[in-house]
Amino acid sequence: FYMLMLIKTLGPHYKVMDKSAMIYYFRPGKTDLFAEFNLTDHDLESIKKTLETKPKMEWTREIEIKDTSNKLIARIIKVIHIQKKPTILE
Repeated sequence: FYMLMLIKTLGPHYKVMDKSAMIYYFRPGKTDLFAEFNLTDHDLESIKKTLETKPKMEWTREIEIKDTSNKLIARIIKVIHIQKKPTILE
């Protein structure tokens, strides 16, 4: 979800791709499972500021998967590759 959120929010001047994910399982999920995906204004400002001085970056987020009793079922470490697309001079 983070890749799609960043593509939509950053717009067409940025290239965003999934790079990797690691999943750590703690227990079986026997009920409905839930996860939160948050993208703040601070996150976006930090990404844009980093890409002003660097050609590309890796953005990492940790997502917790919980059940209806709020027990931790799994943890996902997600890495997203982001770079600013070159501008075409007319």
